[in-house]
Amino acid sequence: QDGEYDFLNGGAPGEQCAEAFIHYPHGRGAVQQEYAKEKNCGAPLSEWHNVAVEWTPDHVKGFIDGKEWFSFSGGARPGRKNIQDMPSGHLTIQLDNFFGGNMQPATYEVDWVRIYSLDGK
Repeated sequence: QDGEYDFLNGGAPGEQCAEAFIHYPHGRGAVQQEYAKEKNCGAPLSEWHNVAVEWTPDHVKGFIDGKEWFSFSGGARPGRKNIQDMPSGHLTIQLDNFFGGNMQPATYEVDWVRIYSLDGK
């Protein structure tokens, strides 16, 4: 019910470009989803990166190594609820295999995670 930010979501082991899914409520149990895929990939995802998401009353933006790679505001598409109005949202970093077969062992290494809040909560 609160929504979910998959702000760094690997589509499969060995992928070069980052992906993000943002699932958020849209009244009476319905869920909206936005998707972003890095277009001008920098260093491969197999290397260390600084990843950030900025959630304000005006927008939700994603950054990799200080460079903005997605931005959503309002109801990203016509007729949609404002993405930034998500009640709380669960922050996730996950590695999936959207492509089915050829499953490979994989490890996602995360050095640290920090959350800042401007309202002191």
